[in-house]
Amino acid sequence: MRQFHRGEAPKRLLKAKKKFHRWNELDKTDEGRRVKETIQRSLYDAQRGCCAYCDVRLRKKNGRLDAHVEHLQRRSNAPTLEFNWNNLFLSCCNEDSCGFYKDHKRIDFNVENIVDPSSDDPQDFFSYSPVDGSIRAQNSDKRAEKRALETIRVFNLANSTRLKGIRRRVAENVASFCKYNPTEEQVEEFLELHKEQDCFSVYCSLLRRRTQDFDL
Repeated sequence: MRQFHRGEAPKRLLKAKKKFHRWNELDKTDEGRRVKETIQRSLYDAQRGCCAYCDVRLRKKNGRLDAHVEHLQRRSNAPTLEFNWNNLFLSCCNEDSCGFYKDHKRIDFNVENIVDPSSDDPQDFFSYSPVDGSIRAQNSDKRAEKRALETIRVFNLANSTRLKGIRRRVAENVASFCKYNPTEEQVEEFLELHKEQDCFSVYCSLLRRRTQDFDL
């Protein structure tokens, strides 16, 4: 998970709040579909082209971005937040983690216990094993640890075989690089070279750098 700044809500979203009563109405008109496209594009840019939860890069599949606009608080549970900009995130479409996993499993949670990458810095909550890249909560304080563990649970960030494979490869790549006792300058160059890779936040965490120092 990587921190991002969402910025102001798109004007089309603000107008849609007044015109559309429910989110599923957007798919019924050209105007509504343009609203969704604008939201997706705005979130894609803000999140630097990555899933808000697993930090894997969002790619195109059959000519379309393999991602969906996801409501952190489910529409069925919080209909008044359907058009709330702060409740919207761009998530990958993998069913073993992230937005689809949370919704398809109908997982119950308190949103106050979830790490929000648009307002929190995930690097203050999560750390990764240098051996296999497995995600874990930092032992900073009990409240932060609770939020980290709950976020990991809700989005299945620890048990997804797909994510474990990606993070293992990152850890192996970093370990191989560190064998040569790189200088500070070489670390910066290494991270700059890999900033468009999946799970860049893991690279930064293992090398003790902040993701915000390597904006795309």
